[in-house]
Amino acid sequence: MFSFDGILCRLFADNMRSVSGHLAQAASGLHLNTDPSRTADPVALLRSAVDQGSPEQVRQLDGILTTYETAAARRAEPLPGAAQLLGALSRGPWRLAVVTDHATAAVQTFLTHLHPETDSAPQLGVFGRPTDPRLMKPHPHAISMATSRLGSDRSRTLLIGESLADALAARAAGVQFIGVATQRSHARMLREAGASNVVETLNTLLAAVSRIKDART
Repeated sequence: MFSFDGILCRLFADNMRSVSGHLAQAASGLHLNTDPSRTADPVALLRSAVDQGSPEQVRQLDGILTTYETAAARRAEPLPGAAQLLGALSRGPWRLAVVTDHATAAVQTFLTHLHPETDSAPQLGVFGRPTDPRLMKPHPHAISMATSRLGSDRSRTLLIGESLADALAARAAGVQFIGVATQRSHARMLREAGASNVVETLNTLLAAVSRIKDART
């Protein structure tokens, strides 16, 4: 299983604060109070609105965020090694999924426009933001659901992620975790959260998959 933003792409690469500002304005129009100065993460803003409004208000704000996410996914470029790793895994005996707090539609849009060297999109299960944002990571809800749908043994299931929430959700769900961190401080944070395996880039994992496939042949 893969996380999405920060692993496969940078969804709001250069306009995250702008999107957060627009989402805060939309929240205000729905009579929900959010503070974009406290976080630049639009998903965190949505989470902060959950306890303030009705399920319908939160649903409307979720829909607005989904629109921004899907538009960004059409422009998002895969991070180094992402397309190649998905392609290599899709040609092997592995069952694959994306588990994310971003909208399912955004992930599907990104996969549809992924570099043509990978044909993995039809083989990827996508488990996006739950209807109730309180079930987003670090809650294990999505990981547990993905594991069940894939028919996986949790001891043989692996989440590749980059955030503290990813690490905590994997631990809570009882699946293995590999963290991706380019900075030492980030890697240290993941290890302190219980991640025993941390790599700098997806290319490290791509090389490992290639060695496994060579050994099998």
